[in-house]
Amino acid sequence: MAAPSISLVLGSGGARGLAHIGVIRWLEENHYAIEAISGCSMGALVGGLYGAGKLQDYTDWLLARSTRDLLGLLDLSFQRTGGLIAGERLTGVLRELIGDTRIEDLRVRFTAVAANIENGREVWLTRGALLEAVRASFAIPMVFPPVAHRSGLLVDGGILNPVPIAPTLGDASDLIVAVNVNGEISRSAAAPHPEVNAEGEPDRGLRGLTGYLRRRGNAAVAVSWHMLGIANQAFDAMQSTIARQKMAAYPPDILVELPRDLCGMHEFHRAAEIIECGYAAAARGIPARPPIEPQD
Repeated sequence: MAAPSISLVLGSGGARGLAHIGVIRWLEENHYAIEAISGCSMGALVGGLYGAGKLQDYTDWLLARSTRDLLGLLDLSFQRTGGLIAGERLTGVLRELIGDTRIEDLRVRFTAVAANIENGREVWLTRGALLEAVRASFAIPMVFPPVAHRSGLLVDGGILNPVPIAPTLGDASDLIVAVNVNGEISRSAAAPHPEVNAEGEPDRGLRGLTGYLRRRGNAAVAVSWHMLGIANQAFDAMQSTIARQKMAAYPPDILVELPRDLCGMHEFHRAAEIIECGYAAAARGIPARPPIEPQD
């Protein structure tokens, strides 16, 4: 029996989006054929790297980095760029992985979803430079500066469509599998967000980040990052609500969902743990398939 083909929808969510790596690993191990990917923010990054055949290279690179290494990627911006982080160091890492790869040359149909902040509309990036498309899709407001594109000034698509199912509706795939990492919180409604403790102070991970910034003489940016933790809590709640509305309008065949309190937006140092959470969620939510018998 031929492997069922799927269109894979990978949602936004900062470091939680690393769970997409685990979902993809589970799908491949269980003989699903990924033919198309629609991604937003971190979902666009993971999906684009997969399409370029570089996802394992990225995963190996990330797992080999220490927390200090990852903090070193924060090229703080003191210019009027529109974001606390310029993003050039991270872009440099991605450029080494995917170079000048174009979306048209990927091994899957690919759509990166961004938002045009000038007219408030979604932008579906399906052609052109992969790096530019991914960079626009994860340009989180206040964190990274917007990306100037021929279609306008682009930011993180999660502000309009955190789980972009619509771009896959015309696909000929057997199934649409959507991964939402902005699901209901796993703790009681009164529990604090992972980035903020019960007293309204940042958690240990965010305290470490702000401490790092202060040690580098960037006290003002450290305070801004602390405030960003509160803003991110609101952003997550907003994305969760929008995602539910979008999926009610365009329900996928299979939904894999992870709680939005799985980790903080910035906790990429927990990559191994988050990837395993994605793998486990896929195992719970997607029917397993027997090994494909070789043809005589």
